[in-house]
Amino acid sequence: MLFTIQDEIDEPSLNMAINQLETLARRGYFSCPEYTAEEHHDENGNPLWHVECHIDEAEYYFYADASSKKQAKKQAAYDMLMYVLYEED
Repeated sequence: MLFTIQDEIDEPSLNMAINQLETLARRGYFSCPEYTAEEHHDENGNPLWHVECHIDEAEYYFYADASSKKQAKKQAAYDMLMYVLYEED
């Protein structure tokens, strides 16, 4: 039985997306994801994080904006995870 990248991840999850991407990278599907984060502030001085996720083998960058750096990173990772899992569909 041949396994596909989709077989490696039972259920893609926003809360587990960073770990799920790293698992796929360790198993050789692609290089480790790289993240860049920039902090900005809204008109009230509240932080707004912009996080980008990139994998060398993917032609796209996925990004997310949130008031929490952790949440923005999870969302960017989740968007990348969905792309790498289902790009061939």
